[in-house]
Amino acid sequence: MRITILDDYFDTLRTLACFRELAGNDVTIWNDHVQDLDALAQRLADTEALVGLMVALSRLAADHGERIESLDLNPVIVHPAGHGASAVDALIVTRQDCRPS
Repeated sequence: MRITILDDYFDTLRTLACFRELAGNDVTIWNDHVQDLDALAQRLADTEALVGLMVALSRLAADHGERIESLDLNPVIVHPAGHGASAVDALIVTRQDCRPS
């Protein structure tokens, strides 16, 4: 499985005991942050399911952004190629002024 980890500034992931669970996978860890969307897309080019999830979240924000205060997906698991991605836990908080009365 190809795994891409973004924004691990201090390379802390490798120090965690659970990192060994990724052994045998193709892991790429980026230790910097990019703002440029084209550069970010390039880094994620091989993690198509994650990109698909980001596109879906962008559509959700475009369609309902005025009603969403915050959205948290944690963790997100990207499955082997062709099997998509899953959010294990999701929380969407709506804006107070948009809730039905």
